[in-house]
Parts: sequence; C-alpha cells; structure tokens
Amino acid sequence: MATSDHIGAPRLTQRVRRSVWFRGLAGVVAFLCLAELLGRIGVISKALPLMSTVLGQAFGLLGNTQFLADAAATLGAWAAGLAITVAAGVPLGLILGSVPVVRSATRAIVEFLRPIPAVALIPLAALVLGPGQRMNITLVVYASIWPVLFNTIYGLDDVDPLAIQTLRAFGFGRLAVIRRVSLPAAAPFIATGIRVASSIATRVRAVGRSPRSAESPARRRASSSLFFTKRRAG
Repeated sequence: MATSDHIGAPRLTQRVRRSVWFRGLAGVVAFLCLAELLGRIGVISKALPLMSTVLGQAFGLLGNTQFLADAAATLGAWAAGLAITVAAGVPLGLILGSVPVVRSATRAIVEFLRPIPAVALIPLAALVLGPGQRMNITLVVYASIWPVLFNTIYGLDDVDPLAIQTLRAFGFGRLAVIRRVSLPAAAPFIATGIRVASSIATRVRAVGRSPRSAESPARRRASSSLFFTKRRAG
C-alpha cells in the first residue's frame, strides 16, 4: 500500500502541473481571442492593429536578420547582467547580513543609491562608459542587484539563532556556519530575489538603449520605422 502511494504521488504531481499549464495557456488564448473580437467589432480603437495582425507580423520578424541580431544582443546583455548580479549580490548580502558592523557602516550609502532609478542614470552611464553593451550590462546590474542583495539579507535575518549557536558551540567558524546553516536557510529568499531581479533586468534592458546620437543613420531608420512599416503593411 505504501509502495502504491509512493508511486502515485509523482503521477498526481505531474497531472496537477499539466493542469496548471493548460489553464494558463487557455487563459492566454482566451485573452487573444477576446482582443481580436473587440478589435473587429470596433470596441477597440481602429488606431490599434488587430491581434491577428500583430501576431502575424511578430512571426514574420523571425525571418528579419536585424531583429534577430538585436534580440540576441538584448538577451546577451540581460544574461550577462543577471549573472553578474547574482555573483555580486549574494556574496554582498551574505557579508552585510552576517557582519553587523559592515551593515551599519554601509547602510547610508545603500539607502542613498537604492531609490535612484536606473533609467535616470542612462545619460550619466553613456557619458562615462560610452554607448554599447558595457553600458547596458552596467545598468542591468545596478537596477537588478537590489532585490538579490536585500533578499539575501532578509534570509539571513530569518535564520534560526539556535541553529547558529549550536554549530558555534561545536566549534564551527563563521564561514562554516554560513555554508552549513545560513545559506541553505536563506536559499528561498535568494531565489525570490533572483526571480524579481530577472524581470527588472528585462525591463531595464528594454528601455536602456544606447543614445540615438551614437547610432548609425541606417540603424536609426530601421529602429524608428520597423513597427510602423509592419503596421502599414498589415
């Protein structure tokens, strides 16, 4: 009986996951169909293209080499920025969360920098770093490091003090306590911070383009007219 229950549990989990994915897909399809219907009966302004036109042109972009190159550059900057964010944010969070003196000494600087939006730093970043991937990655790291940093600190604050004291009573040092207790206990908080940081990195990379003055005339024309041309063609 126990064996059958053990075998049936994974199957039940798989069915639940498939059901969740199916409901999510059904919701997306229903939304697209509703948008198409509202556009055809005139509820949505004629200034906006129909959903079928948008989807058709979106699939057509898959054959556009310029679009694919820009998409690859965007994804590359996003991935590099997120990787640097995790590599820097987690260790910094561990240090600030584990060493109260360092946390107190850096509190003013962190709280001063944290509210500044990355978009507001685009002109300064372009002036200091110059347009290109280096500027884009820097903006992504700056914007997305805060959720990882603070979630790591919050995760360390949530660690059971008794577990830490027990390991210290057995002679384990600070690094061993962090590796054996603090980091595993803070892992769910860190994962949440990384998930939030990934969405922030996507938004920042989407708006953090190089200044138009630094782009070539051909690239400016392509960037400006891409969607308008597609819409007129539809």
